[in-house]
Amino acid sequence: MLTRSFNYIGLLKLSCFFILAGNGVALLTGSSSLGHLFQNPSLIETVFGILLISFGIPLLLPIGTLKKTKAHLLLLPSTILLFITSYASFIHSGYVPEQLIEHGIKLLTPLFLLRQLALNFSNMNEIIISLKILVALTFIGHGLFALGAHYVPSGFIEMTTEILGIPVSSSYLFLKIIGYIDILFAILIFTNFPIKFVYFYLIFWGLLTAIARLVYGIMTNEGSMTEIIYWASNMVYRLPHGIIPLILFRLYRPKGQLSLG
Repeated sequence: MLTRSFNYIGLLKLSCFFILAGNGVALLTGSSSLGHLFQNPSLIETVFGILLISFGIPLLLPIGTLKKTKAHLLLLPSTILLFITSYASFIHSGYVPEQLIEHGIKLLTPLFLLRQLALNFSNMNEIIISLKILVALTFIGHGLFALGAHYVPSGFIEMTTEILGIPVSSSYLFLKIIGYIDILFAILIFTNFPIKFVYFYLIFWGLLTAIARLVYGIMTNEGSMTEIIYWASNMVYRLPHGIIPLILFRLYRPKGQLSLG
């Protein structure tokens, strides 16, 4: 295993924990699209939610313990559960491709960690390329939604209008600008463009848009603890949108040199 002062493996495990636990809690609030796939979505949401949280907790263990107990193998059924929830959202969206594209980090990070645990994190080039693909998919998906490739999600408009205090027309313009930047920067991480500025944006915007969920929930759902928990869980499972670019920033340099922290 490659050892470095920068604990990127710990951040990968933490990202997977956030994805599983955050999605699990969100399901327990009863807010999902699983009704498109199951006749009794409430029961399925509860079962899926408990399983995802349970499968996520072992990720807090040290790597050695995780592998020794084979608990890391739970990442596979976790991915299956996440895919089912994402596919239900895909149906709910009207089968627009950006709905699945934006779930790149959500769906592929657990599989990526499972593979790297099996390989003992031995191929740093593969790690960097794989993480770039995850980040690019998520930001391109978000960008396509913000641009209104098929439509702009109402939630995007409502959050932008409420948090920034701007009119709806200005929200559309703001999102369109952000959409172009998201797609452009997602492409630039595969080039020799001055990478530091690009990653600063991806880290900042990934974390900010995650935190914005909780801010919006607090601003619009006073007195409803269930709603606050739902929006807080949305923030948690989106935190990897900023954490994964942070890992890339610390591991990758424009000349292909690996960062030692």
